[in-house]
Parts: sequence; structure tokens; C-alpha cells
Amino acid sequence: MTCPAAVFTEALTTLTTRLSQVKNSTPSALSELEDLLLRLNEQYPGDIGVFSPLMTNYVRLEPGQSFFIGANELHAYISGECVECMALSDNVVRAGLTPKLKDCDTLCRMLVYKSRLPSFLSPQKLDAYTSLYRPPADCCAEFEVEIIELPPNTQKYEPVKVNCGSILLLCQSGTGAGSTMIECEGPGQVLKEGAVVFTGAGETVHITTGQDSAVFYRAHVNLG
Repeated sequence: MTCPAAVFTEALTTLTTRLSQVKNSTPSALSELEDLLLRLNEQYPGDIGVFSPLMTNYVRLEPGQSFFIGANELHAYISGECVECMALSDNVVRAGLTPKLKDCDTLCRMLVYKSRLPSFLSPQKLDAYTSLYRPPADCCAEFEVEIIELPPNTQKYEPVKVNCGSILLLCQSGTGAGSTMIECEGPGQVLKEGAVVFTGAGETVHITTGQDSAVFYRAHVNLG
């Protein structure tokens, strides 16, 4: 990451030129990783971060899959949409694949240099509608995440009560008749996609859906 620009630029040009020639002649000859390198160079021309997939795990997540990233681990989101829960942090340090400020020296000092496969989390089924993603408590006491998937016309579903404050995010809700409504120890509130609700420790919550399904994510401290 601290390589002189002239050196990595020449190496990147040589690499992408060779891969482009292969793609133009025989597209199927490129591996998924090689195709990714070309795509990243198109999005961030001449960026040293284009080399990053060669020294990290390239992971393609399917819906419902999740993995845990520890503090100070190098990572980047390439494409698609995901839900990320992060512990309190006072900084985000970047070194490539970004138009924002890069601080390679700081990043190289703070990174943990451990070579391993991603730590995928197996969801635990809490009830018919809720699954829990719990990272190892010894390295992440700050949070765990639930996904709550409610079918249409659900009446007053009560999420598992927890003895800590939590944040509910309505990620997906249809536009059909009826509305998604939440009751938290008081009058109900109609929610739209992107709505966020804070619930107190031990607070009873009821969720009702209309003629469309709804997907919530709930984050709170790791109770494992």
C-alpha cells in the first residue's frame, strides 16, 4: 500500500492490459477474480486498491448469509446491498477504492495481519419469524443482529423480549393495502421503509403487517 505510485501504476497497467486482451479474445477464459480486477480498474482507474482482491478473500454472499469482521481487519464492499452492524468506532481509515482521503501509513500500522477464511455466522432460529446472527462473544460483546421476516396480515407479532435497549430497522415493506404498524408500550405508529425505532430494555413490542410482508433488522448487545 505504500509502494511508489510509479511502480504500482506500471504493474497495474501491465496486469489490466493483459487481462483485457484475454477478455476481448476469449471472455470465458477469465476467472471471476480476474474479471473483478478489470471491473475495479474501470471504477477506480489506476487505484492501488485494485490489487486488494489478490491478497484478501473474495466472498459472494447469498441472501441470508452473514459473516463477522473483527476490528482492524481490511475489508471492502464491492457491489450489492447488505445490512452492516458496527461497534462504536472513532474512525474509518481508507487506503484504496475510494475518492475520499487515503491514509495508508495509519492503516498499515493498525491492521491485524492474520490470514484466514471468513468467519461465517450460522443463524439461530428464535421462533417462526426471527433468526439471530450472534458473533463470538469473546471478540464482539457489543452487538448481535436479528432478522424478523413477517408475512402479510400478521397480527401483533411480539419479538423476543430482551433486557437491553435495541434498534429496529424496517428494511423492506410493500406498497399494498394496509400498513406496517408497531406498538411500543403506547399508541401504534405506522412505519415506512427505512424507519428506525428504538425500544427500551424489557419493553414489549407488537408489530402488525398489512397485505404485504415486512422485514425488520434488530440490533442490540451480544447476549450470548
